[in-house]
Amino acid sequence: MIDSTTHGVDGIRRIQRFIGPRTEAYTLLRGAMNADANARLAALTPREATRPTSAEYVAAAR
Repeated sequence: MIDSTTHGVDGIRRIQRFIGPRTEAYTLLRGAMNADANARLAALTPREATRPTSAEYVAAAR
């Protein structure tokens, strides 16, 4: 299985560029990246899930 833990997000993007857009494989890889990201997000503790993003830190500093 291809996922960002094993291949890294950059590795998945390289594979996507190689196979080209608008193919079923490209769509499946994109789905694998999203599923992996959703699984990581679901594993966060409530405190981590509500932690401000870097953009929110920048906006608060202004």
